[in-house]
Amino acid sequence: MRRIIESAAVNEKIDPDEVRRFCTENGVSVSLFFDKFSEEVTSLFLNNLMSWEAGDAAINAASGFMTSTQIPILDFTWEVFLAFNAGEIAPGPAITRPLLAQALAKSKGQPCLETDEEIDDIRTGASKACMLKIVELAKQIIAGNIGVIAGSRALHVLASQKALVSDPDFDLFTGIHSESDHLPLDDVKTLWDPAAFQKKQLEVKRFEDLWRPRVIDACRRLIHRFEPRKT
Repeated sequence: MRRIIESAAVNEKIDPDEVRRFCTENGVSVSLFFDKFSEEVTSLFLNNLMSWEAGDAAINAASGFMTSTQIPILDFTWEVFLAFNAGEIAPGPAITRPLLAQALAKSKGQPCLETDEEIDDIRTGASKACMLKIVELAKQIIAGNIGVIAGSRALHVLASQKALVSDPDFDLFTGIHSESDHLPLDDVKTLWDPAAFQKKQLEVKRFEDLWRPRVIDACRRLIHRFEPRKT
């Protein structure tokens, strides 16, 4: 497992053959493999044996693998992903470390060292940074710097951090996230056969052309709602 994690942290991708081999040798499902993967990354980071950057790269590689292959994501794996993702929005280790500690303690039925109030303060700080990230993403989508699918997936993840997944302003992005999960983007290109990947890009273009006008309108609503007002 350590070798797979180190490779994922450096190469930002995970070898499917390595996953299959581990699952066969240890008699676990792919979803459980990634739960163990996430637990090991968490342990390494919390014990200062892995940098935040390496941990974030490894978890992003795991998320990309699971999304592209439509593997069910278990609760602990998802909490680890959200903890590192929160660190991408606000200062990395300061945000990620206590959230990981809480997730790990919860998974083992142990008390967390941080109080609920301290965790709430951390989440509040991350939440404010999250709103700024939502605005920035919306502007980048409107400008065409981020694609409709990639942007919608990112906004869906941010919405989940602010418990906004069921918010009407995020319904469109959540829907696109769900309806496009069979469409690969550049972040998983190396996991695909080149010819098959290129063929899928035609589907990506048709999908994005269809949804772009509605996505741009939705992004404008997000900017109006979340952009800080000048005083």
